[in-house]
Amino acid sequence: MTAADHVRLEAVRFAYGGSAGAPVLENLSLSVEEGAFVAILGPSGGGKSTVLKLLSGRRAGPSGSTARR
Repeated sequence: MTAADHVRLEAVRFAYGGSAGAPVLENLSLSVEEGAFVAILGPSGGGKSTVLKLLSGRRAGPSGSTARR
């Protein structure tokens, strides 16, 4: 995480139902600087809410890393 990053996801994989479930997110990396505006777009069931839950700490990915400053 660089000094300018505020939140960062790196190589995150997430599946509902544990590792046996179908992945909702796979190898997701995202870095957002403090003060930046970000839009997350995609189809229904595409993982948008899951990304927000990972960023907020409400969920933890079984692999990869999440950092918030």
